[in-house]
Amino acid sequence: MALNALRLAATSDRDSAVVEGSLPEALLAALPPLLYGLALSAFLLGFVPLSEVVFGGPTRYPVTRLTLTPLILPGLLGTMLVVGGLIGARRRLPRWSYTWATGGVVTVLFALVLVGDELPYLISPTIDVLIVLALLGLLAAVALLAAWRGWVEAGLVGLGFGGTFATAVLFFATAAPFSRTDVGLMSAPAGLFFAAIIVAFLCGRSVVRWLALALTGMVSVWIIWGYRAILFAGMPSFSDASFHWRLLGIAMAGLLGPPVLAWLLEGRRPAVAT
Repeated sequence: MALNALRLAATSDRDSAVVEGSLPEALLAALPPLLYGLALSAFLLGFVPLSEVVFGGPTRYPVTRLTLTPLILPGLLGTMLVVGGLIGARRRLPRWSYTWATGGVVTVLFALVLVGDELPYLISPTIDVLIVLALLGLLAAVALLAAWRGWVEAGLVGLGFGGTFATAVLFFATAAPFSRTDVGLMSAPAGLFFAAIIVAFLCGRSVVRWLALALTGMVSVWIIWGYRAILFAGMPSFSDASFHWRLLGIAMAGLLGPPVLAWLLEGRRPAVAT
């Protein structure tokens, strides 16, 4: 399905294959959070089989259980996200591509975090910071362009970022000493949920679109507060009491910032002749 979606996205230089306001456009725009959630869940299953996951508590497993085959799938899914974003950029960011662009950037950022934690000697800290700043700048540029084009485009940027960021927070709970693999495996259902939200956003009217943003915000708060509970239960000595507030600030800024900016720019856009 995802490969067919990429093929559909690349079939026409004038975007005639994906009509704005159509169900194919909505389904294509909804794929990134689903692919992202599946990639994270598949990554976890590369370390421990589903039958050995402890639900409701930490899952302890040896690193030697890691096999290559399950790691191929998350790599392919992550690559598809980045390729989809590049296809959208090549075609001047049609409306469906905003979620692919944000999902691709978040995927690369997440991969850099994993590499920095597991293999810190591969990339120097200076280069790592420069890459992260460049990616954040790219994300900001996409958000600004979307806000200038319109509220719907900006909403897609917000939903694309909000869904992938909230899904990533679920994965954070798998780190030691928490080892909550059961929570991390919720990445796949979370990705499906955020994909459904994007379909509703594109296919619905104004009220439905506001509800989609509000529901995404509420679920993001719930996920971050759940991670906060896991954090303080697993590390009673954790002293950064404002850590979860910073996570919440990033989530809300990425989700609501582009639509609010689009609303502020509403009267400044040039009229389009019809």
